[in-house]
Amino acid sequence: MNKEQIPEVDYTKLEWTCTDPDNFQYGRKVYDGVYQFKEWIGGGKLDEAVEKTVKECFNESGSWEEDTIVLENFSEEYKNDVASGYYGSLEKLKEVCGESWEWIIAECIFEYQSGLY
Repeated sequence: MNKEQIPEVDYTKLEWTCTDPDNFQYGRKVYDGVYQFKEWIGGGKLDEAVEKTVKECFNESGSWEEDTIVLENFSEEYKNDVASGYYGSLEKLKEVCGESWEWIIAECIFEYQSGLY
C-alpha cells in the first residue's frame, strides 16, 4: 500500500495521542499498518506559553513536521535497521513492545526520516 492507496478516512474522528510530551510529538493510527505522526517544530522553550501555542496551532500546517507512515512501503531490512537504533533489532522491538510493535516501528521510522533526531 502506498500513500495513494490509503483508504478514505474521516480524519475528524481520529484521535491524536501524545507520544512524546517533551517534544510535542503526536501520533494516530489511520488504518491497519498506516500511521500519522506530527511533531512541533515551531520553536520556543518548552514551557506553558509554547504549550498554549501548540494547542492553538494544532491543526495548522507550517509549524509541524508531519508524515504518514505506510509500513508496507518499508522492507523488513529497513525496519530492522531503524529498530536497531532504538531496540537493537526489529525482533527485540516486537519482544519488548508486544502487540503495539507496529505503532512503535512507525514512530521510529517517522523520527528517523524527519531528521529531527
